[in-house]
Amino acid sequence: DEITAYVRIAAEVLEGAALTWRDDVPFLWLVLPEGWRAGAFVQAAEGQGVRIRAAEEYAARDARAPHAVRFAINAGVPRDVFASAMGRLRTLLENPPDQIGV
Repeated sequence: DEITAYVRIAAEVLEGAALTWRDDVPFLWLVLPEGWRAGAFVQAAEGQGVRIRAAEEYAARDARAPHAVRFAINAGVPRDVFASAMGRLRTLLENPPDQIGV
């Protein structure tokens, strides 16, 4: 039930984003919109205090990774703090960088 509550918070805050989840699994996948590279999004999220991982970290060495990030649910984090973190991810999604760093 706790995992489901957190998943639903993420789904509500990130409504409209390409988010994939299951109510009984403690992580979610977020496909990134045009303008974001997974590594840059991970770095920007960490700059906002949100720790996520690029999909390529979960792909086999020779496999093609989706243009996505994954984040886990930690039920030890208060729900309001989690919702705030999801809000920061939403703000990042809505504001891709003007330039891609090299």
